[in-house]
Amino acid sequence: MPGLAERVARHVRKRTAAGLDVNGRPFKPRADGTPSRLTESGDMIESFQPRRVDDRGFTLAPSGATAKRAYVHQATGRQWVGVEESVIEQHIEELTDALLDRAGE
Repeated sequence: MPGLAERVARHVRKRTAAGLDVNGRPFKPRADGTPSRLTESGDMIESFQPRRVDDRGFTLAPSGATAKRAYVHQATGRQWVGVEESVIEQHIEELTDALLDRAGE
């Protein structure tokens, strides 16, 4: 489960840094009309990590002072926290394949 949690968190960070929301669309522009990538300092996106991981699942979230900023973006039209089920399924398949390859060695 830890490997899956980290892969999914990395996916969200990478997609967000590319300026895409949870639906793969560009973020709502900034007030001055310029594109938003939510990377002014990079702290908010970088803090998005696995927070709880156990055998039943995991929780991903930003941490510390960036959590409030993340919520504001999420609530005001720049929805970046979230992941499509297909992404999770893809990572599960990749991890399973890698484990099976190792077991066959």
